[in-house]
Amino acid sequence: MTFRSVSRLLAAVAVALVAAPAAVIVDAAKAAAPPVALPFSTGGRSPDGHVLAVNSRYLLLDGKPWFPVMGEFQYTRYPAENWEQEILKMKAGGVRIVSTYIFWIHHEEIEGSFDWSGRRDLRQFVELAGKHGMFVWVRVGPWDHGEVRNGGLPDWLLRNTKTRQNDAAYLKYVQRFYGEIGRQLQGLFWKDGGPIVGVQIENEYHSRGTGKGEEHILTLRKMARDAGLDAPFYSVTGWDDAAIPSRDVISVFGGYPDYDVGDRKLELESWQT
Repeated sequence: MTFRSVSRLLAAVAVALVAAPAAVIVDAAKAAAPPVALPFSTGGRSPDGHVLAVNSRYLLLDGKPWFPVMGEFQYTRYPAENWEQEILKMKAGGVRIVSTYIFWIHHEEIEGSFDWSGRRDLRQFVELAGKHGMFVWVRVGPWDHGEVRNGGLPDWLLRNTKTRQNDAAYLKYVQRFYGEIGRQLQGLFWKDGGPIVGVQIENEYHSRGTGKGEEHILTLRKMARDAGLDAPFYSVTGWDDAAIPSRDVISVFGGYPDYDVGDRKLELESWQT
């Protein structure tokens, strides 16, 4: 390593130390405040008497703290004949809840023509997960992201209306989409003895203004439930300055352990020059 490389490395370390946040001190000897109930109704009971709930700190199953591992599997991106094998792999790896996007553009690419067949067979996918004792968390959007064109919104929708807000035309289309999902998943929710325990509304949503923000999230949540998507839990993204209502939904956070590797690689390469 050259003198120039060492100098750059030391400079980078110095900058990092200056920019680092103050240390967080945790006193493990101090008793934590007990969790409290949420200020709105949530959770649910299965036909065989099992109860799901949530407080300010964790989920509960039959009154006991429950910390299930959730893993993502996007059914429309994988051949249907291989779904079962992949679900079993997830189960073997310790995953208890399978989350999955329902990409609107994959099911209504042509306006008014829905396709729930083959690798788009949402019902079959959820039934397979339930067959192997897995829970399911459906992510109904309407906007999902997932590196899908338009975040999963169909091209024709973008031509016809404003999106991701309480626009009357947009909500009419969303109502139809949610209704189709509800028909596909009828009888598969926790209250029915099925595996679906959660519904995610929108994704990474941080818009503000009239007909947007928390108002829009709560509108979508009501529309989902009215369409038959009746789950113990409704969630929204908790990061990126998200719009998080104070009622009816819980915020969920996630992380990428390999995030920003590309930038770090470039930094390392620059130190070696």
